[in-house]
Amino acid sequence: MLVFAFFGMLAFAAVKASPHGNDYEKKRAEARAKKLEDAQKENLTALTTYGWVDKSKGIARIPINHAVKLALADLAEK
Repeated sequence: MLVFAFFGMLAFAAVKASPHGNDYEKKRAEARAKKLEDAQKENLTALTTYGWVDKSKGIARIPINHAVKLALADLAEK
C-alpha cells in the first residue's frame, strides 16, 4: 500500500510540474494553422499558374484546368 501511495504521489508531482498553460498550446495551434495556410497557398499557386519546374531540363508546369482540357482532347483523339 505504501509503494502504491509513493508512486501515486510521484505521478501527481510529475503532472503538476509539467507545463499545462493554455498559452503554450495556443501558440502551437497558431503556428500549425499558419503552416497549413502557407502550404495551401503554395499548392494553390502551383495548381493555377505557369512556371518552371526544372528550366535546365525544359520541364514546366501549367494550370490544372488547362492540363485537364489537354488530357481530354488527347483522350478524345484516341
